Amino acid sequence: MTSESQLEVKRKEPIDVRKFRPAPRNRERSKFDKKRKTSKKDLDKKDGVVLLDRYTTSNAIHQLAKISDQAEKRAFLDWLYDFEFGKLALPIPDDTIFLDVPPEVSFRLMKKRAEADKKHFTDIHEANKEYLVQCYEAACFAASVKKWHTVTCTKNGEMRAIDDIGNEIFAYVSERIKEKRKESE
Repeated sequence: MTSESQLEVKRKEPIDVRKFRPAPRNRERSKFDKKRKTSKKDLDKKDGVVLLDRYTTSNAIHQLAKISDQAEKRAFLDWLYDFEFGKLALPIPDDTIFLDVPPEVSFRLMKKRAEADKKHFTDIHEANKEYLVQCYEAACFAASVKKWHTVTCTKNGEMRAIDDIGNEIFAYVSERIKEKRKESE
């Protein structure tokens, strides 16, 4: 089991983004990347819509949470996007939707879930509230810098109804699809 302190990354010197190196590639990862590229090309030909949960953004958020300096965060985002969408040539998302749920609301929901489901496993990230706050702040930073569409999922400190959030997302995505179709005409 990993302790919370093992998740902390402290830097004494600025990050030189030229030193960033991709994770070692393995056969399965290569197949996955190739499949993502092929699927997007096929769907583009068919006027398709692809909705993905997390994609590159999850990696960005978890890594940004470990960087405190704003300039380093921006440099890392630039490097990551260049690596994923430039060097790996993964499909560039037309849009990213950030479902904004403040940490204090998330903590209440996690506690409620754990109480209702005694078999629920709390992973190492869920157990570290400080890290979750850092991830939330990183997500807000990335959403601002990369101009993600933000859906505020709470009202007066409570979660909005699922259907209400879903309808907002559907309306936004529907409008974006119309815009994209007009652009391609």
